[in-house]
Amino acid sequence: MNAQVIHAEATKPAKKAAAKPVAKAATTKKPAAKAKVAPKAKAPKGIKCMVANRPGSGVLLFAYTEAALQLLGMYEGAEVEKAVLAKVMGLTAISYHTAKATLVRLDNGRYALTKAGKAFFAERATKAIAADLKGWTKVLSTGKADGVVVKNPDMLTAI
Repeated sequence: MNAQVIHAEATKPAKKAAAKPVAKAATTKKPAAKAKVAPKAKAPKGIKCMVANRPGSGVLLFAYTEAALQLLGMYEGAEVEKAVLAKVMGLTAISYHTAKATLVRLDNGRYALTKAGKAFFAERATKAIAADLKGWTKVLSTGKADGVVVKNPDMLTAI
């Protein structure tokens, strides 16, 4: 029985001192900020398609990559969404070049070339064959097979 009395006393609210009225300052209500929604990945202005079975190594890769970087505007500091970059270069290339510090993921989730990346890709582009670079630039910017670097139009998918 003592336990019940103790329990009852423990749950009684303590007496509060009378509160003094506080004058409220006049406030103006600000409209609630709208939640920011990340926009869907948009195709870059310069690139119209992605290429299935894009080059994986050698001078064809160098030409393809150079054409893509130029069309994406990455030498000029363009920031590219991962979804777009993945379509153009592939996730493996993104991971590889991020690990090499030639590509950096920014706070906004987009990717950009680092200073070292600009130098790396520019130097590598000197090994590309000019005709291949021209061909890849044409294919990526028009979305049409050129009959040289891309013979089969089925290898191209619009982005």
